[in-house]
Amino acid sequence: MKLASTKSSVNFFIITFLLTLPGYVLCGLASNNIFFSKEMAISFIALSAIAPIGAALILTHGEKKKGNIKKLLKRSFDYKKITQKIWFLPILFLLPLLFAIALTIMIFTDYTIPVPMFPITAIPVLFFSFFIMALGEEIGWMGYVFKPMQNQLGTFKATLLLGLIWAIWHIPFYIFLMGDPIFIIVQCLSLFSLRFIFVWIFNHTGESVFAMIVFHTVYNVTNGVFPNYQVKSPAGVIITTIIVFLTALIIYLFWHPRRDTNKIMIKEI
Repeated sequence: MKLASTKSSVNFFIITFLLTLPGYVLCGLASNNIFFSKEMAISFIALSAIAPIGAALILTHGEKKKGNIKKLLKRSFDYKKITQKIWFLPILFLLPLLFAIALTIMIFTDYTIPVPMFPITAIPVLFFSFFIMALGEEIGWMGYVFKPMQNQLGTFKATLLLGLIWAIWHIPFYIFLMGDPIFIIVQCLSLFSLRFIFVWIFNHTGESVFAMIVFHTVYNVTNGVFPNYQVKSPAGVIITTIIVFLTALIIYLFWHPRRDTNKIMIKEI
């Protein structure tokens, strides 16, 4: 990867955090009832989902290459890259399965099961809403910045770095909305682990950003309709995170040693 690409990756993260600053501030003000109502605080997370795509569009525009912005945006629906349709199974069902396993453990170990944030009947509306949010994030994270990082650093280091930054990006929101240090630490570990699963799917679906958007959407919907991730149930958060972490670790151990470069991954598809 050329130096310009490295610089663009660094600039992407800087601009993303700068564009998220208003969301951090508004979320903090609302959560403390200083400005807006406390109930509105969570809405500023949705607003901040435009930061990664905003950073990607700003930098793509700065490259001044005709058609680049259109090409970037078209990646939102690049589902034709998913030539092996079997990959829709992990995209759609892996996370609900992991959450269901965690919930089963909670039930059989007599943990108190909290009420989920949304009823199952809300899934269609949730899916549409979270799809828009996921699109805003993944066009930036996976559509713009990840491939140059992977080309330069290799799959493992690039995923490690992106997972860490993605988790850090969420921390201010968790502080304002949750406050519980255990929840914040465990949730960051969950996000960090999840990014390895994202990359595993990404590199086996022809680098499809659409696959990433749908997978991210499923994660948010699963969070909403399963009771595992309620702050009032730290045990649920911990159990679910352990299962997500172990899944990511198994995926890495069986996948990474044989498939560490894009060239090999794409050839296998």
